[in-house]
Amino acid sequence: MKLRDLHIPSMKLSVLFALLMIYGCAQNPLNDKQQIQQKIVWPAFPAQAKIEYKGSFSKPADLGINRGVWTKLVDFFTGSPGIYLVRPMAVVRDQHGVIYVADPGAKGVHRFDQGNNSYHLIQQKNNRPLLSPVALLLDGESSLIISDSALGSLFVVKSGEFIAHRLDTEIALKQPTGLALGALDNDFYVVDTVAHKVIHFDRNGRVIHQFGSRGHADGEFNYPTMINYNNNQLLITDSLNFRIQIFDASGEYVSKFGKLGDATGYHSRPKGVAIDRDENIYVVDGLFHSVQLFAKTGDFLMRFGEQGQAAGQFWLPTGIFIDQQQIIYVADSHNRRVQMFSYLGAVQ
Repeated sequence: MKLRDLHIPSMKLSVLFALLMIYGCAQNPLNDKQQIQQKIVWPAFPAQAKIEYKGSFSKPADLGINRGVWTKLVDFFTGSPGIYLVRPMAVVRDQHGVIYVADPGAKGVHRFDQGNNSYHLIQQKNNRPLLSPVALLLDGESSLIISDSALGSLFVVKSGEFIAHRLDTEIALKQPTGLALGALDNDFYVVDTVAHKVIHFDRNGRVIHQFGSRGHADGEFNYPTMINYNNNQLLITDSLNFRIQIFDASGEYVSKFGKLGDATGYHSRPKGVAIDRDENIYVVDGLFHSVQLFAKTGDFLMRFGEQGQAAGQFWLPTGIFIDQQQIIYVADSHNRRVQMFSYLGAVQ
């Protein structure tokens, strides 16, 4: 695009550059507030803090990723809103610090690369959208796997690429949602929500085994959604049974915890599930607008967050991811952001 294509006959070039200088020098107001605010921790003082709020992001600039001068100019004069999270559902971070956010509202997966100062929206070939990307997984070869619940398919983005390629699976999926990497780093588990089961695939989409059926008994599901694999155990959000079920790697039932209720320690709309280095289990609850922590025995430990739009508050949160540095990423869907927290130590 050239300047004359913008149809701004009365604007002089010097004014354009002045405006760009304003864009380049302006600081992000959210980051300014984060720098001056007091620490936000859970539980509150005088108890020993276990979780600390670290910040949030909703656009590349929040992560220090600066878009090009020409792109900013085009956005300004065409009225483009720029790049923002619309309805983030899931988030992961790879070993190089690249952050991926599944966003059905944007019809793709945001890729934020702070190291290379770059941003991409991952979609299918020829800019065909991903209709409802809801879960993400990084495999042992640094490829990204995406589940699209509306397209009923899995997609793979190879390391260093920005195009999502459909993965052919041995059996058809109805509504794939949660994803978890298996023990071999080249196998993975997929939750099929409307089929009320979990399928274990190898890297080529061949079925290793599958388990689950609809019901309320141990080992049965009622619209399961998210999954996490840790230490040879699978933690599965059995959403409309309002519980977390635990299985071994072969799909044998181990235990469960949780039930429907509106009090602390119960579940209302359990979503993402994760586990930290001390094997505390984190369960995001959309209608509680918070994250609850449980011991590996299922005993309630604590919670953080509440409904709102301020730092550390949530509005219908969904996915959760904990990286090797024990930074906790929560997809705060209706606040259109991802919030970050730090796990400070053992919860007792």
